Amino acid sequence: MATTLEDGLNSIKGFMGDLRNNWGWILALGILLLILGFIGIGMVGTMTLATTYYIGIIFSIAAVAQIFYAFAANNWKGVALTIIVGILYGIASYILLTDPVSGAASLTMVLGVALLVAGIFRAIVAFKLKPLSVWGWVLFSAILSITLGVLILMNWPNSSVYTLGTFMAVELISAGVSYIMLAFSAKSLPKTA
Repeated sequence: MATTLEDGLNSIKGFMGDLRNNWGWILALGILLLILGFIGIGMVGTMTLATTYYIGIIFSIAAVAQIFYAFAANNWKGVALTIIVGILYGIASYILLTDPVSGAASLTMVLGVALLVAGIFRAIVAFKLKPLSVWGWVLFSAILSITLGVLILMNWPNSSVYTLGTFMAVELISAGVSYIMLAFSAKSLPKTA
């Protein structure tokens, strides 16, 4: 752990050197993610089901971990609540893995509501930030979230077929572009000694 300014600077130089030395791998990852994202855009229904299965698997792992923790923790008063949470994760996992179409519909509704609520709260924050120059960007983000939430909910359950898959595909494209840009920036870094 860096204890002095010089140690901190050396750590940053080492990190930058690692980036420079591995820019090709970073570029390859970016290109792969970009390709997968574009494939996902072409197959949003399949992407939606894959996302639903992925979340189902994560919930399965969470269920096992919660229940294991409940029994592993000695003399803990929250054992019952931890077991209940683990069981709820297990039920959610079962639904997502055995009926991914209904699972996708449920996840899409939750996403629509979450975007709507987050947008409303972000708009409130934006107006509190009005004296600052950044308030317009915060308001723009709020309007975008509210709009996406309303569009998802207005078209629900039909939006369940494409929403999660589209979001995941766009995420892959966005990550791919950012890794590609990082790779080119890393390549231009000076070589470290």
